[in-house]
Amino acid sequence: MRASFSKKEKIFLLALFVISLTVGLALTMLLRQQYMFYNHPSADVTYYMDWAHEIATKNFIGTKTFFGLPLYPYFLAVLFRISLGHIEVIRFFHLILNALNCLLLYYAAKLIFSKRIAVVASVFMALNFILAYYAWLMMPVTLLITLSLIIVIALVEREQLTKKRQWFFLGLFIGASALGDGKFLFFLMLTAV
Repeated sequence: MRASFSKKEKIFLLALFVISLTVGLALTMLLRQQYMFYNHPSADVTYYMDWAHEIATKNFIGTKTFFGLPLYPYFLAVLFRISLGHIEVIRFFHLILNALNCLLLYYAAKLIFSKRIAVVASVFMALNFILAYYAWLMMPVTLLITLSLIIVIALVEREQLTKKRQWFFLGLFIGASALGDGKFLFFLMLTAV
């Protein structure tokens, strides 16, 4: 997957990243000041956080049956280890991942449709407060969007997957992604076709 971007596109992509990150940080500041449950996350968030904390500190494999799909808690556990358990650092990483999703969407839309559609779609995504909110909330949505876009780009550019090893890694990646959401098995069927 070789992306070729003009200098103008690179400047646009940098601006897009900055705009998306700014929207996420502005939302964070607003919620910190106005949202009385800022430091008291919902049940879903605490479920993932507790599970990730157990993975990061106690037992990597765990002692209980998975009651949810395990990709996101393991992803969070890695972030816990890297950030030394600082929630704001983990939240910031999610906002960066959300901003990177805008760039991935631009590239995917440019491959599938046109540059004009890619610009419009990625700008709408960068300004989307709901996506910024889910990134701030630390739910699996941001990671699943990243995985979806990477897989779509790989499938669109399948002509460049010339070696069996590359197809193997794409299949492995789709299989691992299915641990985040069962709908990723649809991508596995597309790959097989």
